[in-house]
Amino acid sequence: MTVKVDVGIACSKFQSNNWWQPVLTQLVSVAQEGKIEIGRVHAVSSALPDYNKNYILDDRRLSRTDHNRNKIAGGFVRGDSDWLWFLDDDTVPPQGALEHLLAMRRPFVAGLYHLARPPHNPLAYIRDNNGMYASLWEYEHGTIAEVDSVGMGCTLIQKRVFLDIMDQYIEFQRPDGSIVPVHKDDVDKDSKDLSFSTNGMEAKVEAMVLHTPLKHKADDDPRAFPFFAMEYGRTEDHFFCEIAGRIGYRPVVDTAVVCQHWREFPHDRKQFVDYKDKHPELQSGIEGLN
Repeated sequence: MTVKVDVGIACSKFQSNNWWQPVLTQLVSVAQEGKIEIGRVHAVSSALPDYNKNYILDDRRLSRTDHNRNKIAGGFVRGDSDWLWFLDDDTVPPQGALEHLLAMRRPFVAGLYHLARPPHNPLAYIRDNNGMYASLWEYEHGTIAEVDSVGMGCTLIQKRVFLDIMDQYIEFQRPDGSIVPVHKDDVDKDSKDLSFSTNGMEAKVEAMVLHTPLKHKADDDPRAFPFFAMEYGRTEDHFFCEIAGRIGYRPVVDTAVVCQHWREFPHDRKQFVDYKDKHPELQSGIEGLN
């Protein structure tokens, strides 16, 4: 049976064709084998070239990544593909990565890529009891691990993850106009919408719990469901992983699927291992990285 996969490229780093060519080669190779059908390519305008597959998200090349990812996810949910493969326009997965990730038969899986600057840590994280994230640090290459958060540069997500999030979360508007999803179990079903002028505009802390005025997102609000949010200095992938994790979808990372992370030249596991060897004092990961 043929599996249909959409590709989502949400970042806009203005990369050269040195990035695009190997990615395009993989997509063409996958399509020619016939076992996987490449559906729509949802891309920011800097993801070049357009081979009659791209669905250009926006002409504003500097659109925020969370905005782009939410538009991609919304288009994917409305389409007929089974899976969404998120890439960035500076990550190049190894040959066969898509087939490998599909073969894992997990709803939320990721390959590994590394920070393109020291300490070159993997963009896969474990969350501590204080809510902070530490990257994978000491692990055997080839390990398959369930983690708390991953970067979206090589991440494969089944449609049911997005559909279940939309089913289990309710969209609310904050006083600043932003939209936030709240799990149904955390919502008082008897609460009625009041105007912010009536209900107050300011958040309050009571018994060390933050209470923020909310009202339901308007039916005619055209904004996409907020699967991703870039808030409080954190990247949008942490937000998605947290709301997905709440309903039982934790990401699984295969450390054997190692991508290149491009700047002027590609970065990968080699730079990470070299950095670790030069800094043996760093044994427990880098805390608080986004």
